[in-house]
Amino acid sequence: MTNEPTGGGQTRKWARQGFYEGRGAPVEGRGAVSGGTSLAGRVPEAVGVRTLSRLLSNRLLGALPGEEFERLLPALEPVTLAGRDKLDDSREAQHVYFPEDSVVSHLVLMEDGSTVEAAMTGREGLVGLGAVLGQHAPSHWMRVTLAGSALRMRAETFRREFAAGDGFRRLLLEHAGRHFLQVTQRAACISRHRVEPRLAVWLLMLHDRAGSDVLALTQEFIARRLGTRRAGITEVAGRFQERGLIAYSRGTLRVLDRAGLEATACECYGVLRDAN
Repeated sequence: MTNEPTGGGQTRKWARQGFYEGRGAPVEGRGAVSGGTSLAGRVPEAVGVRTLSRLLSNRLLGALPGEEFERLLPALEPVTLAGRDKLDDSREAQHVYFPEDSVVSHLVLMEDGSTVEAAMTGREGLVGLGAVLGQHAPSHWMRVTLAGSALRMRAETFRREFAAGDGFRRLLLEHAGRHFLQVTQRAACISRHRVEPRLAVWLLMLHDRAGSDVLALTQEFIARRLGTRRAGITEVAGRFQERGLIAYSRGTLRVLDRAGLEATACECYGVLRDAN
């Protein structure tokens, strides 16, 4: 199963090939590398600007009123986010990011060096609310969990548009509310539910955002995201594989039975799914 937006079909595929042609490759430690051209400079002539907004993978941008999207278009730059790179979500950030098929984790760093994921963001939203909502604590990190494409905007432009664009500001505040709900629901999930349903929830959330059944994940990496022991993840993942829910080999996890994962997940997945 893939979670591609509805509508567009071959037009969407062709249009995306047109304006993503020649993108830069990821470079370690930089977080994102641009292809050097704004999104506006890559729009094929046959695709109107307003049609383009409906073809984008990022749902927040796609929901913008036509006039506001047209104004933002020159400020959007296609980039590639490299796996596990760190992004800045503070008032001092240089850019904000609108993920497409990439996924970014919001992590809390503990004193012993361990981390736990508080939330994740993919095509439903953006990374960079700290640019307008204030400084994040040094113990809060933003890390790329799944490498992939995104659109970025300079933080100064983002702040200006947040202040000026009613539709843009409304969508961003709605996204902030959903993000807060995710953080609180997942905090409750960690405190009340066992590893097995929590892992099912996490895989479903990642699957929703990735647009692919194949996920590049190691068991150690999953354990760090869920704030639990690797041995526990190995045991649960083994049971999932025996039941035909997933297939796992050499750092690659494939979702085989999404309905089975949903049946295994706790009540939290329904809340988190409906919030997005």
